[in-house]
Amino acid sequence: MTFKDDLLANISGELTKLNLQEFAANINTDLNGAFDLNFKQSKSNWLLSVSNFDLGGSFALGEDNTVPFELNTQFNLDNHINANVDLISLKSGSNTLSLSGEINNIWDLQGNLDINQPSNFLNELAGKGYGSLAITGERIKPEINWELGFSDLSYQPVSYTHLTLP
Repeated sequence: MTFKDDLLANISGELTKLNLQEFAANINTDLNGAFDLNFKQSKSNWLLSVSNFDLGGSFALGEDNTVPFELNTQFNLDNHINANVDLISLKSGSNTLSLSGEINNIWDLQGNLDINQPSNFLNELAGKGYGSLAITGERIKPEINWELGFSDLSYQPVSYTHLTLP
């Protein structure tokens, strides 16, 4: 860390055995991670650069329902709360959601969704899903638009060979 007229700090760390049960009483977690960030301040301007934030482990949603979880994100955030998102990636087994883009006066995030193991979410759910996702609109009123498609989707006695949701 340096400090003259400006402030510059580089921070790295690890998170171990993070349990979110204090925030969500019905969910047990076993999460571990690491982060690398840089903070720069010059007078009233500042910039937080997160070059790496990884968090992984599992969520226990019930007795027989433990969901694997991985989060990786890289972004910059400035004193106007504008963000440049290089990557937000969520994974649960081989299921993935990835987003990137910018948030300033408007939201402009684009992403993709691939669901290859839906049983990670509901034990009796089977099939494959895919889609695209866009978060757009004014900062105070974002809109989420997606296109989702499923193939060989089944849950208990209901099944679909192909299903598309706009």
